[in-house]
Amino acid sequence: MEQSSNLTYLFAAYTAFWAVLFGYVLHLMSRQKDLNQSIEEMRKLASEIRRGQL
Repeated sequence: MEQSSNLTYLFAAYTAFWAVLFGYVLHLMSRQKDLNQSIEEMRKLASEIRRGQL
């Protein structure tokens, strides 16, 4: 009986770990997308400044 209880806790901990890891990866992907957009905006602005359009 004790081993069954231990396996339940192990499964719960394993599942929680992967859920948190998955959420963290999604968060990082979202931040990366935002950063890429910001970089692209800055590149466009720098290009306009170099051409004297600003």
